[in-house]
Amino acid sequence: MRTKEKNKMIAIRLNEKDYNYFKENAEKVNLSLTDYFVELLYKQNIKITHIDTKELETELKRQGNNINQIAKKLNETGQCTKEETEEIKTKYLYIQRLLNEIYDKIK
Repeated sequence: MRTKEKNKMIAIRLNEKDYNYFKENAEKVNLSLTDYFVELLYKQNIKITHIDTKELETELKRQGNNINQIAKKLNETGQCTKEETEEIKTKYLYIQRLLNEIYDKIK
């Protein structure tokens, strides 16, 4: 057990079936329901993340605007310079990397 003194309480509501399931499992390993839940919770691999969505939203808008400006010029002129093509690729890869970082944090 983690600590002997337990002076804080968290209440949860269970239906009869779930309650019996947890009670029986706790009894099988000779633990009280409290100790059983504490052990279950400590064994969980729960990622706690905070994503600054405002900063991310600003950056995605900035990158999107840059790509839109290049696309507008391409539509108007029918041409795209090598530098503009590279810039589009770079911006696209940057956005893809940002989205992958977000996905890794929340999965």
